[in-house]
Amino acid sequence: MIEATALSRRRHPGAGWVFRSFSHAFEAGALTALRSDDPATASGLLRALATLDACDAGELRFDGRALGEGPAAIRRQIGYLGPPAALAATPDEPLSVYARRAFAGRSVDPETFEGLLEMVALDGMGARAVSTLTPDAQRRLALALTLAHDPRWLLLDAPGARLDLSAQDALFAFLRALCETGRVVVVAGHDPSFEAAYCDATVTVEVPR
Repeated sequence: MIEATALSRRRHPGAGWVFRSFSHAFEAGALTALRSDDPATASGLLRALATLDACDAGELRFDGRALGEGPAAIRRQIGYLGPPAALAATPDEPLSVYARRAFAGRSVDPETFEGLLEMVALDGMGARAVSTLTPDAQRRLALALTLAHDPRWLLLDAPGARLDLSAQDALFAFLRALCETGRVVVVAGHDPSFEAAYCDATVTVEVPR
């Protein structure tokens, strides 16, 4: 479970709020959708839940533990996927080399990663330069990298972006299966049709006025 209590964060000191006084308990075994009239509000909250951005007020607890009680151990169990962006691969860097660099400091089973590559239709492409992959393929690779260290808490911003409908359907079915193993999965920036088909709950994040 991820418990958020009265979380608030400003855009920068003295400026307006990204989100304010947000409270919710994200249950293990549930696929939860975040919805907001401003996508930046949902994305900002997702980053805060992933402990990437500090909040100005409020508390986060992970399975009952406050972040300060073991931040390194907690962060190792978080999987965060940001909004679509080009991957930071060096020119002509093969997929297999880029993946090893991305895994630095993390325990990743090669067979598990190969299985994830197969799930996102990138199996057998280890020698392919990341820079030559289409935006759709780069997004699928980013998903595989996010899932590879078997995180307990998954926070995904627009996970289906750049994927075709069949790939999105396979992705959400996979996330649904992950929930059934007791993980927390939270998504934002998704297609509402997938929310209706796969998500257990929808949480509305109010835009601060």
